[in-house]
Amino acid sequence: MTQKKEERVRVLQEVTSQIQRIQCEIWPATPPMELSVNEKDLTQRKLEELQAQLQSLQKEKVGFVKFTEKPW
Repeated sequence: MTQKKEERVRVLQEVTSQIQRIQCEIWPATPPMELSVNEKDLTQRKLEELQAQLQSLQKEKVGFVKFTEKPW
């Protein structure tokens, strides 16, 4: 595997790991979606899709935390 390909796999794995971690934090009773890195799809587009999904979950997590911290 070339160094550039290895780096892309590492970055994609890191992003998918973060996605799964946040999913578990937001929905602890729900099994996390199985996300795996397809070594045949290491495109920039795939990375951007995963990063967009991660950003969306991060925003959702912030909203969830604010909602659960409201005093009733």
